[in-house]
Amino acid sequence: MDAALRRLLHWGLLLILSVPAPADTAEHAPTISILLLDGNSGKPMTGVGLFVNPECGQACVFPDNRFSWTTDSAGEIELPAMQNLRRLRLMKPSDNYMYCQESENHNVNIINPDSFAVDDILRTGVKAPNTCNRWIRVKPRPGQLIFFLRNLSWWEQLTKGPQM
Repeated sequence: MDAALRRLLHWGLLLILSVPAPADTAEHAPTISILLLDGNSGKPMTGVGLFVNPECGQACVFPDNRFSWTTDSAGEIELPAMQNLRRLRLMKPSDNYMYCQESENHNVNIINPDSFAVDDILRTGVKAPNTCNRWIRVKPRPGQLIFFLRNLSWWEQLTKGPQM
């Protein structure tokens, strides 16, 4: 009888451990944090509006049809959770900023041709390239995308074409 009781407890324990989690702890879309840093100094860029274009494999928009967020006092933006989000494309808010990425093609217009895989951001974190200052060493945490912009230099401001 003792062996039968032990076997019953063993199977009962296995049954309890194999029961799925309740619905309120079901998997939800995780949030993503974007850290915007000055590509020259490495300091957080606060109060900067950044356009975020989601890619979901179909037409998709963030909740409340938002497409831009302003960085907080730490230079961060917390994006809302969104199902089926595959990639993110970030865009500078105006011609007064330059991308700190590989080529001048990034600065021809406001649209950044690069996009970032959400799976990579969530798993290990992603740091965008920074050609403005290669000596800046920062490491993203899982769920974080680090992105670099810089202000135009005084010469770039002076030689910038007229704005309409």
